[in-house]
Amino acid sequence: LFRSVTFCPTDSGDFHHTQILDGREDSIQMEGYGVLRLASSIGTNFLGIVCLGQMVTFDDTVTVIGNDSMTLASISLPVGGSRTVDTLLQPGQKYPVTISWRPESKGFFSDTAAYRMSDTTLYTILFYRVEGPALNYDSAVPFHSVCAGGMCDTDSVSLSISGTGTITLSNFQLSKESVFYLLDSTKLITPSGNYSIHVKFCPQDTIEQFDTLRFIASSNGCDSIISIVLMGSGIDSGLTAKPVDFDSVAVGDCKLDSIFVHNPCGPEAIVDSVHISDTSFKL
Repeated sequence: LFRSVTFCPTDSGDFHHTQILDGREDSIQMEGYGVLRLASSIGTNFLGIVCLGQMVTFDDTVTVIGNDSMTLASISLPVGGSRTVDTLLQPGQKYPVTISWRPESKGFFSDTAAYRMSDTTLYTILFYRVEGPALNYDSAVPFHSVCAGGMCDTDSVSLSISGTGTITLSNFQLSKESVFYLLDSTKLITPSGNYSIHVKFCPQDTIEQFDTLRFIASSNGCDSIISIVLMGSGIDSGLTAKPVDFDSVAVGDCKLDSIFVHNPCGPEAIVDSVHISDTSFKL
């Protein structure tokens, strides 16, 4: 005796049935497991080495492997945010997914991309290592007390490496032709010491001047654009002094520093009196 049996689950989970054949309770045991509609994505993706501060693009594919259509509702990634998709996928259809983000710190990372479907959530684990130039540098260079129309002053940007690799500098460029000039620069920086980029400031008048020095720092195939702001203003005459920064001082304590007043451009000047408006500072 042959019997044909069809299993049609209406829900997910385990199903069991006993078919009684005759009065002696001879029987056939049947069991099955119902599943929700399924889809699949790449389970693990090794992105390798990516560069610090540069855009990383990850391509994935979501595929419906069941017999019913599904709705891809949203895509989210911890470092890349979340976005609504609301796209209907047909059985067997492959849906390409592109996610982009910009790494902000170096080291080894793993992130989870989540694709929320109408019946389930799919996950792809991303592994990657972020590398890039590890430079410490002065982000701004202020020039003080430079006589307008006849004097120049030089200053330097201090560079040092906080990592272990060697960094190559290239493409030094001021954003415009101005009263700031690049004198000389170090092209290769090793972790063994500090290096300087020398800049000259020659004001033509007393108007405040600003410019940006940019160069490319390359290390292990990863590049970063380093920007340094140059600022200064010329003076005609009179006394000048560089600002004094006391940083942090505990309440009730005192900290001593010196103010250097000079007269670089003339004419001769006499100090009549000194006024301090804030009583926390004492002459």
